Amino acid sequence: MPHPYFIDQARAALTALGGPDADPSELAQWAEDHRPTGDTMPLGVIVSNDGQVLATTWRVGSAPELSARYVREVYITLPDDAPVGIDRQVEDMAVSELSKIVGKPCAAISQSAVCTGAGKHA
Repeated sequence: MPHPYFIDQARAALTALGGPDADPSELAQWAEDHRPTGDTMPLGVIVSNDGQVLATTWRVGSAPELSARYVREVYITLPDDAPVGIDRQVEDMAVSELSKIVGKPCAAISQSAVCTGAGKHA
């Protein structure tokens, strides 16, 4: 079970994407497992509006304005007619393809949106 901090961060991210009733547990677990450390590359996820984590993404490039995000790993079983190389696509193209595959709206969420930031005060 993820720490309540990550549950809150995941719930806030999913609500901002239009999924206020989404189950935040899968995204929260991903966030807790992928907390940034000083030596890791920036990651992100592609999620469906119900909270299912579909893929991880990573940023390639040294500066945000000179970089792009690509799919690093897909977590769902892809159908036989899925585009070849979806696991290496640019993030925004993959969001569209994964949305068609799962039949739900999907979006990309950055690692910083769910792994960092102020928590709620008790």
